[in-house]
Amino acid sequence: YNPYTISEDADGYLNSILRKLGYKPRAVSLAGKLKSNFDIEAQLIEGTGGIFDVKLGGNLVYSKHQTGSFPDEDELIASLREKIG
Repeated sequence: YNPYTISEDADGYLNSILRKLGYKPRAVSLAGKLKSNFDIEAQLIEGTGGIFDVKLGGNLVYSKHQTGSFPDEDELIASLREKIG
């Protein structure tokens, strides 16, 4: 069973499936936007405890742990565009 694949036989409950998905789909989506906007190859590091951090050059630019929510990808890209120039 691949936890990143939504299938009809996964307990039949969408919430159960979404819990199994974790943060990887969001991380992959953001990595794709970083690639297309800045030609940056993002390094995805799996973690635990609800951490979803975005670092640029070793500097923390977004932390779900600090804000309590996932980043708005478009706002984050705009913020990074200002920092990168």
